[in-house]
Amino acid sequence: AHIDAQHGSSGRTALMESSNIDVVTYLIESKANLDIQDEDGNTALMHSAKHGTQTITEALVKADANVDLKNKKGVTAAEISRQRGAYMLSLLEGENDDKKIMSKNGEEKMTTITTPEQAVAQYETELANGSIDAALSLAECYFYGKGVERNPEKAFELYNSQILAANPKALTEVGRCYHFGIGVGKSLEKAIPKYQEAAEMKYADARCEVAWCFAKGEGIPKEPELAFQIFTDLSQSDNHAGAICGLGYCYQKGLGVSVV
Repeated sequence: AHIDAQHGSSGRTALMESSNIDVVTYLIESKANLDIQDEDGNTALMHSAKHGTQTITEALVKADANVDLKNKKGVTAAEISRQRGAYMLSLLEGENDDKKIMSKNGEEKMTTITTPEQAVAQYETELANGSIDAALSLAECYFYGKGVERNPEKAFELYNSQILAANPKALTEVGRCYHFGIGVGKSLEKAIPKYQEAAEMKYADARCEVAWCFAKGEGIPKEPELAFQIFTDLSQSDNHAGAICGLGYCYQKGLGVSVV
């Protein structure tokens, strides 16, 4: 089969479907087309950004994959990485695992959580008892429609709630909601302070968002050298997928660095 053959109705290539860095490296060295788009308009870089596979993202960016391409939803690889979020639904990790749940009389009981709907119900219970983790997970459920009907407005309300007021993950998500107009009116003026507050807590996703704003001059004066520095730091210290995409963007646009 041809190296760039697109499979079935999905239109995906081997490069898009591979999660093995050795295979990806081989395909890149074999001159696979990095910018082919599948049925949904997604490229290999977009698939990598979606799944947070940093080593593959880095390899594609270094091989000069186009960071400006948009899928059919009008979203770039960098934006996919920025919006995906990193908080995992802990109650769904390890399907069919037994979970300990406290009953009203304080006794531990065992239950089996096997569906997103059951997880949501448990998050609701834990949130009522003041659990920060439950608030974060429940917000993500509403944001992505996991176990509950998708409701960006409810997700924003939870991220912006008092219980999460000092949580860097929540602050970053509130910033993203304002930035992209998700569940609330679009406002860069409100987004930037949220990013900056979380960035001061050394939260990597927030630092990356600030770097993107410096790179593009969104809501703050354009400072490409500072953007490049932050992207570089995050790429080296955290192997951050969004920062790796940011470095690729800087190199391709000649922002803060000489074009190579």
